Amino acid sequence: MLAAKIVAMCHTTKTTISSIDSNKLNLILNKIQKELPNCENSIKLTIQLLLDASKGDWSKINILEQIPDKAECFAILASILIERREFDILSSLCSIIQPKQKFYQHPILWNPFLNFLEEFNNTNQCKELLELFMEQIVSLGKTITSEEFKCIQTALSYYKDWKVEEATISKETLECSICKEKLPEQKPLDNEQFLKLRDAFREHLQDGLSNRISGENTANQRFYKTLDNLIIQTKSLKNSKPLIVDGLNLARGVYRHERFPYFNKIIVEMIEKKFFPILIISKTPFTYFYQNKLQKLPNVKLFGIEKEFKSKSEINRKYSTQDDLFAINSALYLGPNTHLLSNDNFVDHIGSSHFLPEIAPLFKIWRETRCISFIPEETGEEKFLKLPNPFYAQIQGDALRGYHIFVKDKTDDKLNHVKEELVYCIRTK
Repeated sequence: MLAAKIVAMCHTTKTTISSIDSNKLNLILNKIQKELPNCENSIKLTIQLLLDASKGDWSKINILEQIPDKAECFAILASILIERREFDILSSLCSIIQPKQKFYQHPILWNPFLNFLEEFNNTNQCKELLELFMEQIVSLGKTITSEEFKCIQTALSYYKDWKVEEATISKETLECSICKEKLPEQKPLDNEQFLKLRDAFREHLQDGLSNRISGENTANQRFYKTLDNLIIQTKSLKNSKPLIVDGLNLARGVYRHERFPYFNKIIVEMIEKKFFPILIISKTPFTYFYQNKLQKLPNVKLFGIEKEFKSKSEINRKYSTQDDLFAINSALYLGPNTHLLSNDNFVDHIGSSHFLPEIAPLFKIWRETRCISFIPEETGEEKFLKLPNPFYAQIQGDALRGYHIFVKDKTDDKLNHVKEELVYCIRTK
């Protein structure tokens, strides 16, 4: 916010960022200190960094890491360096900033960046700047949205030697259909990581139930006894693929007769794919029709949360996401080979303050390697089923080999529902 405030003041005095002089910065410093008296050190660091940059002195660029609003400062400094075509220093700046920044998330940087590409399109300088731009995105190691991909397409369009094509990745060979490069394998959690994740979620579930739902200890014991019975009934979970199913979401909220063919089709397909045993979990009770039909399927068990806890109102009012936690805990309890079938991306859980910071990346890996996604269509009753990718499905590559970009969007503006990702191969012509 400090850097943004400084820039705003520069604009009100019609000062160009790359030509800020010491007198104007000192005036800005005095004004901000009056408004923010408890941020004197941060203000001085920010002012000093911008003042040095305006003079072309980059010797203290490392103090960027000490500035609270370093993302805004990065954007300002990067825009100055682009205007001055000092790409070696820009490269150093990009290597210093943590976390890495997407150029297009900062308008103060994105506009001069595009202006430079337009002015110097198809030149070596254009290519060099684009490589720095892509390095920042790759270093984040994430998927991006289609809106973000449009920004990347716009930037790459200024250098004619880059070619962007939609691709598919073979789940058997892991090869890209365009360049034939074999993508790295997506590795699951090791045993130590898995146990850490399992224990964290079990503690989260128990904390959430404690003192909130009457009789939680007895019901909790019944829940884990259900899981223990699955283990006992299966000779060796090491040689099997247990499956937990988010039952209510698969039934679209109501266990209606007309929904059963769709529901049953997916469960049968999971059985055909050698998943067993299968535990279907639901917050609301299964109807007799569903219960009667499903229990006839081999190795399929049911667990109704409201039935076991006998407290529908308390569950809905005090712990509305409890069914998700039961599903996640079931999958983790049954071991590292267990998969979870759901249309939920569970981002609301992992973003919880209940977890230590190191749990989030573990959960992400587990979700990418063990969660099977489905999204029922509004019409046509066609299933949307996606098994985990065996390959590393994050943006990757470099200027020499090219890039693979994975684009994944939310659907229907729902936070947790995600569409099938698209893959783009970017190569020199």
